[in-house]
Amino acid sequence: MQYWYIIFACFLAVACGGGSGADDPLRTTAVAWAVGSAIDGPGLQGHPVVVRSEDGGFTWGAPTSLPAIDAARGFVARAIAFSSTGTGWTVGDRGPFTFADTLVTRDHGASWTSQASNFAHDAGTVLELFDVHASAAAVVVVGGDHSVVSQGLNPDGVVFRSVDEGASWRRRVSTRPGPFRSVCLTALGVGAAVGFSHISTAIAVTTRDGGERWQEISRNMHPQPTALHAVACASPEHLWFTGSFFNSEAGILYSPDGGTTWFDRTPAASGGRGVGPIDFVDQDTGWALSSRIMFRTDDGGRSWVAQEFPLPPERVTWHDLEFVDRNHGVAVGTRIVGGRAQGGFAIVSADGGRTWHESSLSQDVRDLRGVTLLEQGGPPGSHGAGRSSVQFATR
Repeated sequence: MQYWYIIFACFLAVACGGGSGADDPLRTTAVAWAVGSAIDGPGLQGHPVVVRSEDGGFTWGAPTSLPAIDAARGFVARAIAFSSTGTGWTVGDRGPFTFADTLVTRDHGASWTSQASNFAHDAGTVLELFDVHASAAAVVVVGGDHSVVSQGLNPDGVVFRSVDEGASWRRRVSTRPGPFRSVCLTALGVGAAVGFSHISTAIAVTTRDGGERWQEISRNMHPQPTALHAVACASPEHLWFTGSFFNSEAGILYSPDGGTTWFDRTPAASGGRGVGPIDFVDQDTGWALSSRIMFRTDDGGRSWVAQEFPLPPERVTWHDLEFVDRNHGVAVGTRIVGGRAQGGFAIVSADGGRTWHESSLSQDVRDLRGVTLLEQGGPPGSHGAGRSSVQFATR
């Protein structure tokens, strides 16, 4: 009888998910990081924070405050990236015509310091920074520079590059109109940056030498977008852009040759007014998020499958999406009530997006703007995340 009890107990352990083997689909060694803001109190602006997950985004630890100049009040942390050495960056600002900052960690997120002085000599205190991407080729930061325009006009789109892990930065692009809102860069140095102006003008540039030189390609794109929200580098030559066209419909553009030729890969049932965050783990497998719909492709965008995901009763504004491999990914955003941010929101998948689960997140987190994942003991995914500060509401 005791023999059968042992067999039955072992059966329950496996059937109920109690096994500890590597074949457990929910298990991952990936560490997830997300940035946003925490609530100071009723009517207060909040302060920038970073949250960390040890299980690939299913559960998140308590928010850790990020230091920034001017006591960080009103500062918005928009994006985060890590290199293979454990050095990480998060970028943000307090809005146009104020100040921007890049924060760096060199101890896997245990402490963060400001690098604002590295940018001040170049663009004063009127930058806004939207995205950061780290690869073996370089670290690049993109945004807009308002120092050359009067308030209300379009800023220049700017790209900053560092080849010494953020010890120094050089401006490599300054083009109008801007700002740039998303950037990606492969380990072999092929990359792209995209954005749009307030007058419905899309802008895109590409690089083939690790971000040293950039070439504008916006005029070569067809169909012509009015806005480009995010970019993903699927491979050294395969680029993916999301945005909107003149009829306000969602759009996904694909280039198989680093930006020379373009194809429309928009899902037939995209819905909403635009496609926002996008991410690819290889040249065939990727995801794109549009308001209430998540799409996955396994054939390089020739076909897309709509995936359902949980939504709260409030409206959600999606900001970022990243997968560390073909199975494990996270999307982050903000709950909106009465036009105000009322809490961060994150969903996670361990089966390639076939099923999504709402993450466990501290109620102190007011919003989440950027996310990144990396395997413990290995380099972060260099495929390029579609980070975008553009809002994509669920209703």
